Amino acid sequence: MLLIADAKKPLALAGIMGGLPSGVTDATTRVILESAEFSPELTRDAARSLGLDTDASQRFAQGVDPDAVATALDETARLLAETASGQVGEGVADLWPGKKEPRPVRLRRARLTRLLGMEVDRAAIVDSLATLEIASNGAWSGADEATFLPPSYRKDIEIEEDLIEEVARVVGYDRIPVRVTGALEGSPDRAESGRASALRSRVIRIACGLGFDEILSNALVGEIPRDVLAEGEEQDLWEIQNPKSRELKHLRSSILPGMLQAAARNLNHGAREVRLVEAGTVFHASPPPLGTERTQIGLVIAGLPDPWIEPGATPDRYLVVKGAVESLLGALGIDSRKSGPYHERCWSGGAGLSISADGKTLARLGQVAPQLLKATGLERPAWAAVLDLSAIAAAVPARRRFTPLPKYPAVKRDLAIVVDRGVPQGEVEQTIRRGGGRLLESVRLFDVFEGEQLGSGKKSLAYALEFRSTDRTLQDHEVDQAVQELVQALAKAHGATLRGGVESAAGRP
Repeated sequence: MLLIADAKKPLALAGIMGGLPSGVTDATTRVILESAEFSPELTRDAARSLGLDTDASQRFAQGVDPDAVATALDETARLLAETASGQVGEGVADLWPGKKEPRPVRLRRARLTRLLGMEVDRAAIVDSLATLEIASNGAWSGADEATFLPPSYRKDIEIEEDLIEEVARVVGYDRIPVRVTGALEGSPDRAESGRASALRSRVIRIACGLGFDEILSNALVGEIPRDVLAEGEEQDLWEIQNPKSRELKHLRSSILPGMLQAAARNLNHGAREVRLVEAGTVFHASPPPLGTERTQIGLVIAGLPDPWIEPGATPDRYLVVKGAVESLLGALGIDSRKSGPYHERCWSGGAGLSISADGKTLARLGQVAPQLLKATGLERPAWAAVLDLSAIAAAVPARRRFTPLPKYPAVKRDLAIVVDRGVPQGEVEQTIRRGGGRLLESVRLFDVFEGEQLGSGKKSLAYALEFRSTDRTLQDHEVDQAVQELVQALAKAHGATLRGGVESAAGRP
């Protein structure tokens, strides 16, 4: 670290922060001005290791113009004289060890044409660079190349490609032609990437149509909450070797924490309820050396429902998230799927719901665990879902068959059954769908009840069933027979018993 000091004591951290002995107080009558250029690398490393992010460190870490050091000193002295009635003393000490003359940078037109994919004539190149104070250092040679002198403050111009980039900026990126070589066109990787991008956009559009607002959060994060990591996953994180700050030192392994932080910011700024959706890449360090990247889509609901939009809505938003996920998958044509409980630390009580198809997990959802809410600064309950885009892509049917609007009315029935508390609702629903036969059109769980009157370890599940035929109006006896077969299937598979019988649901929406 570079220290500014006198013969006895330190005065300042060079390019970062001054010390108390060199500070200005009401009793100060004499000021010695120092204007300098400090090593950007040394300043950046020192500021990061000390955790001091100051205006000075940001400026010096980017590099300052060494030719402007004396001008800055004179200008500061003039301002002090004008605004504080000061008197500028005589004498200036100018120390510039290792001063180097500007180094010319070569530019070949053939190289420029190859990189940009277009011709730029000599005059246009010279004029473009001249607008940026990059002067020509002589005439063009017979090999169609020339050298240019960048100004002292352009420390980023060191090689030929830097000059070519500046020419492209001035001429205009929109003039660069778009060409795809034959080797790339139609390649499997390119086609697969295009399909994934289209599916990602489609999922976001569907979610926005369901009332969610799209957000974009940073893929670089600070400490990753332990509650979003699986067992042993602490060793599977990408840590940046040269992070800009402590808050941006890891590549995210889950999309959930960033979304919860965004929800917290919105709620803290007065939003009553937030419904957020985001599609982003998550990163894992295994397998080495490059690790893996996956695209996750997150849904988050936090806050209180608007009583004008949803009068009488319960504060528990679990079913809202579940319904949004099911509607999204249904809109993509993924009709054959099953759900069941699973355990993960990010959900309250360690239990969430998993939705899968063909043995692949499409979505995980539940109420966010209090520990994770605290780690992300969210002070209200939240419910979330995390969807795997690659698993969804594999489950989306290649072709969907159009189904015309039904010509004949549906017959509705409400069915309430009592089962053991440990029986998963998803398995019961699958049994209903299989046992209902071809006339069963839809199944919807609308009530779950547990009480002493049911008996110890029992719960009641109430379903709304719809039966419909595509070629005729159903008769009551046909529906009654289908329901009876369904009840027998439930009793055989889960030991279920009827609670209150089967009711017509004609008057219920």
